[in-house]
Amino acid sequence: MNPFSDRDFALLEVLAATASSILSWQSEYNIMHKSAIHDGLTDLLNHKAYQERFVEELSRAKRFKQNLVLLILDLDKFKRINDTYGHLYGDYVLKDVAKILKESVRNIDT
Repeated sequence: MNPFSDRDFALLEVLAATASSILSWQSEYNIMHKSAIHDGLTDLLNHKAYQERFVEELSRAKRFKQNLVLLILDLDKFKRINDTYGHLYGDYVLKDVAKILKESVRNIDT
């Protein structure tokens, strides 16, 4: 004798389908959220996300009376690279700089 009725199985099917939909939606949301806050070329935070994160970190530093360090990087004469070698090569340079930055900074510090 089966302790579960057809109605029990139908309910489980609905619950499983709902859970599957939620997990699928969450996965899509994560992908869209990442693309909304990261630069597509370098995978670094974009300007809007940087501004939001900076305000959060500044507030946290004040609250816990800690120092905050901000690194601003300017690639001197980068326009000349694009003009001389083309934008595709310039993109490679930007990707390499971003890779070096990511490798040089702890995840917790970004």
